[in-house]
Amino acid sequence: MLAELSKKVLVEKESASGTEKSSTTAPPKWLMKVMMKEKNAHDPKLIIKKRLHASDLSKVQSRLSMPINQLLSSDFLTDEETTILHEPAPDPQKGVSVVLVDPLSKRHEVEIRRWKIGACWSYVVVGGWNNVIDRNKFEVDDVTVIWSFRYGGGKLCLALSPLVRESKHSGQSSSRRS
Repeated sequence: MLAELSKKVLVEKESASGTEKSSTTAPPKWLMKVMMKEKNAHDPKLIIKKRLHASDLSKVQSRLSMPINQLLSSDFLTDEETTILHEPAPDPQKGVSVVLVDPLSKRHEVEIRRWKIGACWSYVVVGGWNNVIDRNKFEVDDVTVIWSFRYGGGKLCLALSPLVRESKHSGQSSSRRS
């Protein structure tokens, strides 16, 4: 049953996003540095290139959304995590505990949940997202790339890339690490 559910979820994600089972993109140097700080870090996967919206930075909404139909890799969750997040009658309060490493390399304990936002399903980072906002100087339209990896006994970790900020006057972009 677990294998069937995992396969069904994977097929849904792939058909929605047009992606293959995993990304073959090589991990960038900044991610390798983050992973070297963790014990037994392995299995890096590119999840999503995310432009931050006002809703992602709202202290009231207190969540970062990752629309499932925009994921670049659909196999970053284990079968057990997938089962928790994809129950037939999903509980919006039930999630998976993860560590999130922000662009300043600070670790945050957060949770991933699956919510229906509008007509689309999204994974959302909650339960600590406001701490990430407080520590970083995010702005609407900043672009970050979110990677996952495993460390220790298989604990899921998300890593946010250094931000790329679009220049409002020149149309050029720049990378920054505050």
